[in-house]
Amino acid sequence: MLALPIDDRLDAMLARLHGRDFLGAYALAESILASGDHGLAQICRKEALAALTNTLESPLARGRGSAPLSGDAEVFLSRVDEHTPASSIVAAANDRALALCALHELIQSGAVIPVTHAHTIPAPSSK
Repeated sequence: MLALPIDDRLDAMLARLHGRDFLGAYALAESILASGDHGLAQICRKEALAALTNTLESPLARGRGSAPLSGDAEVFLSRVDEHTPASSIVAAANDRALALCALHELIQSGAVIPVTHAHTIPAPSSK
C-alpha cells in the first residue's frame, strides 16, 4: 500500500476515509506527507486523527487474533505492554506510516485491542 505512487495513495486514502477506515486513511496520509507537503493529505490526516484520538491515546492489549502477521506488525506487537499508548509506540518508530500500517494490521486481525475502561476489572467492593 505504501509503495504505490502518490496519486494512487491519495485515491486509497480518500476511499478509506469515506469508508470510515480512519486508521488506514491516517497511515496513507502520513505516508504522503512524508514525501512532501500536500493539502489534501493534511486535511485527511486531521479528519482521521479526530476519529482516532481514543484509540491512539489508549494502551494496547494483546487480542486473540492468530493470523500470520507481517514483520512490521510483529515488531509493533513486541512493544505492546498494556501500559504504553499506541501513539507512543508509533512516535518511537523510525517510519510513522509503516508503524501505523502495522497497527492497522494488528487491530484488523484482532491481535491487539485498545485498552479502555470497559476492559478493566473493577476493584473489589469494600462492602
